[in-house]
Amino acid sequence: MRRPNEAGFTLPEVLIAGTLAMLLALPSFALLRTTYRFVDTLQSRFKSNEEARQAFALLGDGGGVQNQMEVAALLAPASSRGFALVESVRSRGYLPTCQNAQNQGTLGACLRNTSEFVFPDGSLTLLGDLFPALNVNCQQAGVPIPDCAGTETRSVQGWMGSDPAITYAGQSTPVSTLDINITVTNPFYALRAELPAGATEHYRTMFTLGAEASW
Repeated sequence: MRRPNEAGFTLPEVLIAGTLAMLLALPSFALLRTTYRFVDTLQSRFKSNEEARQAFALLGDGGGVQNQMEVAALLAPASSRGFALVESVRSRGYLPTCQNAQNQGTLGACLRNTSEFVFPDGSLTLLGDLFPALNVNCQQAGVPIPDCAGTETRSVQGWMGSDPAITYAGQSTPVSTLDINITVTNPFYALRAELPAGATEHYRTMFTLGAEASW
């Protein structure tokens, strides 16, 4: 009696085919991982650029603080919408000064609080973007964020990696030129990046004090 024809693959054939499929798939997974890391890096850089532009815009253009109590109490100049106006460095001949003795005279120290960008004008304040407190475990000085001094834990709520470095680039009278260097750090990217230094970007611009009429 003849046995019916049997169709299918033997176990060795299945093992060989599976091994070949895995070998062919490995380069695809590696390419996918590289692409994901590249996209993640770009997204972090885009966010850093956005935060740097915001900081430079607040410094150079100022803005309005929608707080009617501050307007009434301080007799602050107001815009047509009733906002209290914070003057920019372009419209005045001085920079914000620190209120505490520790940072008095350090130009950039008054422009940051828990990594959030802060631009004061008297009792009025313009603030940069803020997010809920994020605890960063430091590995060593400057890693994974510039604020790290050793192996402590840092609470971060903003994007400014360090105090803006501000120097007077020109001493012409009655105006002076400011050289402003800003460090922006994405702490979310720093915590997961293989190279945490890539989470920090450096930006530079120059402003002239008192170049525009006062508000």
